[in-house]
Amino acid sequence: EAIKSLSNNTDILIDKSRNTDTYNHIYKIDAIYDTITHPALTSYLNERGLNVKSLQGFAKQIHWGKDEKKYFGIGLENMNGSFAVRSSVFKGNINGTGASFNTVGDNPTSIKIFEGLIDFGSYRTLKPHESYITVILNSTANLTSKVVNKIKDYANDLYVVDKKASLIHLYLDNDEGGHIASKKLLEGLEMVEDRSYFYTEMGLNDVNDYLKAQQNEECERYHLKR
Repeated sequence: EAIKSLSNNTDILIDKSRNTDTYNHIYKIDAIYDTITHPALTSYLNERGLNVKSLQGFAKQIHWGKDEKKYFGIGLENMNGSFAVRSSVFKGNINGTGASFNTVGDNPTSIKIFEGLIDFGSYRTLKPHESYITVILNSTANLTSKVVNKIKDYANDLYVVDKKASLIHLYLDNDEGGHIASKKLLEGLEMVEDRSYFYTEMGLNDVNDYLKAQQNEECERYHLKR
């Protein structure tokens, strides 16, 4: 993150063996589709235990290009009007970075904070009927004072029946970056609860790992019954 800041978001070398792009680009966006339909993208979601429905209304199918090269991926618009984009071969930002704020359902009573789009989609798969304000950081580096203040504003607007109840729920990664971000939020906000215990107690890294573990368990039970 320091290198990106010092380099003013210009291209920097990364580990090409991962075949992913983890930095920002200024690209021309050719098309934005509300529904994700490309087979490569739906296949990628299926590999992560998700279907298109879990992200419908939030993520979009983004097509962009640079010079004569064309690319596509699953994009989530952030608070700055740019996109966090990912696919099986790309993870980065198009035209800037930032956290994403969205409302899930018609009557949100809590704020749920995730590190990335896949974790958000995993939670929606596990709990499809809940209503809340979702904050997707798209990177723990986006947890700026501006984002924290915006979370505070949303929290102040929500009606809480039990003032002792937690209002802001954290589902960040079970790693150093996730722990640091969780600590910052726990210390900087009121009525915050770290709810990552349901996957961290199993030694898993995030909500998506938990979803896939649950799906594998159900698959095994199905085969045992047969």
